Amino acid sequence: MGMIGSIWEYREWRKEETVKYGQGWEDTKSLKYPETLIGPYVNEKLRFRIRYPKNWLVQEDKKLTTFVHPQNPSIIFSVEPVSTTLNFPDYVDSLTKDEIRNREYINIGETNLVILTFYAEQKVLVQKGRTVLMIVASTPHNRWNEYELTFKEAYKSLVIF
Repeated sequence: MGMIGSIWEYREWRKEETVKYGQGWEDTKSLKYPETLIGPYVNEKLRFRIRYPKNWLVQEDKKLTTFVHPQNPSIIFSVEPVSTTLNFPDYVDSLTKDEIRNREYINIGETNLVILTFYAEQKVLVQKGRTVLMIVASTPHNRWNEYELTFKEAYKSLVIF
């Protein structure tokens, strides 16, 4: 009886595992295509440039540049300098004390990006030489998948000069 039960369980497991074969991860099905980016926006004081979504508003402060969705001000991303005595890997680790969904690394030439994804928020650390900038992107929780790819395209366009 044990052998027959095992074969039956295997058949049921295999059927369930292959039902959605080739359709991708459930998490990525609801992602929207990224919005068209324009720019670049150039911040001479903080020495960076970045492309941002068309029609988004740019707000500047002394040490913070924020890009705001034109119809929903709770959908934003901001760029600010980081001042820390920790080295880059240790500083990244210090930010992951909260529950984190994903950590992604991207190297573009001399620039290193670490994307930390939390729930409905990402913190991106961008390092070139001794300069470190942090980008924080957030949306209402139920809108994250609509903007995640747009935010990633903007991150990749950031250049520290």
